[in-house]
Order: sequence, then C-alpha cells, then structure tokens
Amino acid sequence: MKKQIQHTMATLAPRLREDADCLIWTGYTNTQGIPNVSHNGRMCSVRRLVALLAGDPMALAEEAGRAPMGLWGHICGNPRCVAHAHAQRLSLKQHMHGMSKIVNTGSAKAILVAKMTATKRARYGKIAAADLPAVLSAATTCADEAALRGVSITLIRRLRNRDTSHHAGGVFSGLGARA
Repeated sequence: MKKQIQHTMATLAPRLREDADCLIWTGYTNTQGIPNVSHNGRMCSVRRLVALLAGDPMALAEEAGRAPMGLWGHICGNPRCVAHAHAQRLSLKQHMHGMSKIVNTGSAKAILVAKMTATKRARYGKIAAADLPAVLSAATTCADEAALRGVSITLIRRLRNRDTSHHAGGVFSGLGARA
C-alpha cells in the first residue's frame, strides 16, 4: 500500500521557489500543467492544499464536504504559481466561462484564426474570379499552372473540371454540398 503523506507548508517548501510575489511550484504537474501533489492518499491541487493549510474557509468547507469541490485557479498569469494570495476559487461554471473568454477573444483567437487561414490557403490557395478564365483556358499542365499561381495542383484540376465547390474564393468555399 502506498504511503499516505499529510503535507504541511514545511513539506511543500522544497518544491517551491519564490519569484517576485509568486510562489512557483517546481514539482509534479498534471497534463494540463496544474500543480498537483499526493495528499492523504489522493492527488490534490497544490493551490487547494495551500489554501487549506492557510485556513481558507472555502478550502476547509470543501475538505469537510460542506461545499462542492471548486477549481482553484491563479490570477497572476503564471500557471505554476501556488501563492495563496494569487489563488482564486472558481465554480465549474465560472471556470468554463473564463476559459471561453480566453479562447474566443484577444490574441488567442487571432492566433487560432491566423493558423486556420494559413492552413486553408496552403491547402486550397486563392484564385481571384478575374483570373479564373485564364486558368481554365491555359494550355499549360495543372502542375505548371499551380506552380505559376502558387496554389495546389488539386485546385487547378478541380477548377478545370468545373468543380468550383472547393474553390477558396468565397465565404462558404470548401464546405461542399451538405446532405
């Protein structure tokens, strides 16, 4: 049977490093990068444990089963920070709302859109409607025309076969027919 460790701030201290006003966890993190430690035989968020050891009323209520388990996030921007002053208890609903703001706004969304656009352009390219007659009537091979215009060979083939459903020029291009 595994040895059950009941942590204190003294037992956590070797895995903590001070950085300005943050306490950086240098120990184990889960797959999402959340600092975790085994406490009383179960994995526990280090932020929750630090809040519990600091006597936080919500952490104590969670431990006693009087409150549903919340998610202990950080407000300083450092995902490895476990300082109690930087910890914030969130319900699952609050956490999901906050995550949707991060993912769907600002630089994260701009980066995501830029990557998706670059991938789509690399795969399909973009040919202006004004250039379409020249592509269709060109005597060159599909490979030569694709190299000339910087698009895929498949796009040139589709255009020459009059299959414009995959052409990347419109808002709904690439969607194709839906059943």
